[in-house]
Amino acid sequence: QIGVIGTVLLKFVEKRFGKETLGIILKKAGLTSIDDIDAPQSYSDEETFAAVGICLEVTGWSLHAFMEALGDYFILWAVDAGYDKMMRAMANNLHEFLNNVNFMHYFVNQCSFRSEMKEPNLKCTQLNDEVLLLNYISRRRGLNALVLGLISICEVTEYDRNDATDIHTLYKIVLDTSSPH
Repeated sequence: QIGVIGTVLLKFVEKRFGKETLGIILKKAGLTSIDDIDAPQSYSDEETFAAVGICLEVTGWSLHAFMEALGDYFILWAVDAGYDKMMRAMANNLHEFLNNVNFMHYFVNQCSFRSEMKEPNLKCTQLNDEVLLLNYISRRRGLNALVLGLISICEVTEYDRNDATDIHTLYKIVLDTSSPH
């Protein structure tokens, strides 16, 4: 079982690389179709990253590039899945939205999936009118590059925390404060 991330992962592969590449990946993963994945089920990181590893092997992409592109696709999937109204209702701006993502993860998990999701912890600080500082902390190594695809990032600093099981990624986000065209 590779759950929601796995479902989105395979839909991303199909859209980005085509049905033939998806077929190769499904075969290597022992699946016959995307529908073989039970999205509401809890899944292990080992299973998720085994699927990602197969995708990297078949596509030839690096982990970082693949996860960043997957993060970009994740937003499209969320909108198609109907989460766009909830995301728009969460906040009036990016700063508020990023500070509400923890609640969104919890709410979506409890209402839609009831799994044992290991969501990241995000905290966003507004440094000035143009700059946000986003702290991303997760026990799930390798998924932090998804954030790069989810929002425009200008500077990224990554470092390991004292606890060897956590990774703490710090994102500096420079906002476009120019008037809309």
